[in-house]
Amino acid sequence: MSPDAPFWIAHSTACRVTAFFVLLVLAILFCASEWFRVEGAIGYGLHVLATGLFGVMSLALPLFLVVWAVVVVFDGF
Repeated sequence: MSPDAPFWIAHSTACRVTAFFVLLVLAILFCASEWFRVEGAIGYGLHVLATGLFGVMSLALPLFLVVWAVVVVFDGF
């Protein structure tokens, strides 16, 4: 990469990897709250958030987040 490269080109890989891990952690947390019914304030809060926004489709939210993370890290298919 040339030294004149714009800022967003130089840091795009780091941003994509960061977004990948953030989405993966969110997928794990929503998986725990939606599929395994983890008790506690955080589990209940995530369940209320997901169910309030997506209804029954909140059960598919962890899968959607994993797919989105893969698309982000590989810059599309």
